[in-house]
Amino acid sequence: MSDTYNYNNAFVKIAEITGSRKRNKLNYIPWEQFKNIAEFIHLDPGKSVLDTGCGLGGIAKYYAQNYGVKVTAVDASTSMIEYAKENNAHQLVTYVLGSFPEILPELGSYDVILSILWLADVSGDRYSVLKGLISKLSNNGYFIVADWLKTDERPNALVDELCKGWKQNMYLSLQGFRDKIEQAGLKIIKEINLHNDMIAHWRNVHENIVNHRAELYGSVDKKIVDDHIKIMELTKICVEQNLVCAPIIICKKGDSSV
Repeated sequence: MSDTYNYNNAFVKIAEITGSRKRNKLNYIPWEQFKNIAEFIHLDPGKSVLDTGCGLGGIAKYYAQNYGVKVTAVDASTSMIEYAKENNAHQLVTYVLGSFPEILPELGSYDVILSILWLADVSGDRYSVLKGLISKLSNNGYFIVADWLKTDERPNALVDELCKGWKQNMYLSLQGFRDKIEQAGLKIIKEINLHNDMIAHWRNVHENIVNHRAELYGSVDKKIVDDHIKIMELTKICVEQNLVCAPIIICKKGDSSV
């Protein structure tokens, strides 16, 4: 197995052990916010949704199960897709293994495209990927995006260390990202600030992984566990200090009226 597969497989195990809402009362996904989004964009049964970087499949299943929409959920990680198929299967969800932009020609047109904390993982020209996704959006369709962003343009050593730890590049500030979205042909119609939710979330994430360290050592390489503890603590600090943010931005293609 490749190092990437092993790392992602370890990440799935870590998420399973430390992120169980039932065991740890930790809500990894702000379901209330996604419910509000669905109502805001009038997510009706039969509409089509593309979930890019679907991860473990929680959001894809949530929308299919609660709103009767057809979801195509794509992720580049074999272990993520395997987990999603086994644990978040639904008759209206199709899980697809693939990476962007390579998979774009295989995709159809969608009423809603979700890009939740995923663009920062894309290597290469993310603006081209963004434009490619928009080309798959139906007229008057909605693009829902949340990406890891710097709160401002000032250099910061903690943010640089955070990017290195997550193997990501937060190359844009919040305002810079807004500008890129509009340049790509979308109209921003709503922005949801999740700062307080993010603080609570990452404090819980860090606490849970520390509390389950011994259990994780039994199934995941010790170095990977220790690396995750460090990066989750750093993420918590950066969020608490408001150095990074990840608001949910609702955009529309074509007519900007809701």
